[in-house]
Amino acid sequence: MRSAPPQEFLKLVTLQLPAQASEAAKLLQVPGVQARGGYLELAPTIAGNVVGELGPATAVLLHRSARRTSPADTIGVSGLQVLDQRRLAGTPTVKVVAQDPSGSASQVLYELPAP
Repeated sequence: MRSAPPQEFLKLVTLQLPAQASEAAKLLQVPGVQARGGYLELAPTIAGNVVGELGPATAVLLHRSARRTSPADTIGVSGLQVLDQRRLAGTPTVKVVAQDPSGSASQVLYELPAP
């Protein structure tokens, strides 16, 4: 901070208002601290086409995706989502588990592994 040019604004922290209004008020009490308002996107959208999107499992997508996918599923329809659909879908396993009323103790009674 000491080496920053005095005529330039040095951004030190980004706060989200109104959730962090009390923190902002405390910081503004420090001599030399200034605030600049503005809007920032909470989630960057630049890489959206690369990451891809999710959507309904159409017949074409079902044919290309993992065999564990059903028409009721939401699956990757573009970008990395569709390329990694098999890995992202996970491995389905069916387990029948008995638990005590508190949920702290459990016992697997039956397990059907993935096909």
